[in-house]
Amino acid sequence: MAARYALLLEPEKCVGCEACSVECANANGLKLGEFRTRVKEKVSGKYPQVHLEFVKRACMHCKDAPCVTVCPVGATYMANGGVVVINEEKCIGCGLCQGACPFGARYMTTGADGKKLVDKCDLCYKRIRSGEQPVCSEVCPAHAITFGSRDELLAKANGATVYGKAELGGLGVIIILKKELQRYELPQLG
Repeated sequence: MAARYALLLEPEKCVGCEACSVECANANGLKLGEFRTRVKEKVSGKYPQVHLEFVKRACMHCKDAPCVTVCPVGATYMANGGVVVINEEKCIGCGLCQGACPFGARYMTTGADGKKLVDKCDLCYKRIRSGEQPVCSEVCPAHAITFGSRDELLAKANGATVYGKAELGGLGVIIILKKELQRYELPQLG
C-alpha cells in the first residue's frame, strides 16, 4: 500500500495572510468568492491582552470519511495516498456529502456546463501525483503548513498534542494543538 499523504498544520505559526486560500483558488481556477481552503480567525482575551489566532480550514481527508459513505453515486471516493476526491462527472449535486462532513469543508457550486456539484480541497491531487506539493504548503510564508507522508508528519509532531491522529480513523490533516481543543473550534470526534 502506498504511503498516505497528509498536511501538518501549526496554527501558532500562521500569520493569517490567506496566501494558501488565494493561491489555491487561483491554481484551481475557482470562481470569484469560492475557496477550497480558508483561514479562520478568532479573537480571544480581553483588552489589553487581546489575541488574534488563525487556523486553516479545508477537507481533512478522513480515513473513515463520512462523505464517501453517503455519496449515492460513488462520486466522492478515496484515491491513492488517502486523498478524498470528487469525480465531477459523476457528482449529481445532491449535497449529501456536504451535510455529512463534520468540518464543513464542502460547498455547492456549478460546473462549466452549469451543472450543480459539490467542491472541496483535493490536496492538489494532480500536483502530488506529478511529484509536486500542494499549493498551500508551497506558498505559506510562515511555514505553518507542511506536506509529506502521514507517518513522517506524525513523527515530526514528536509527542506534541495533535488533532487528527485517531479521529475518523486518522485524518490526512494533522493539527498541532498548543491550546485546548475548543480554542481551535474543531469538532470532538471519537
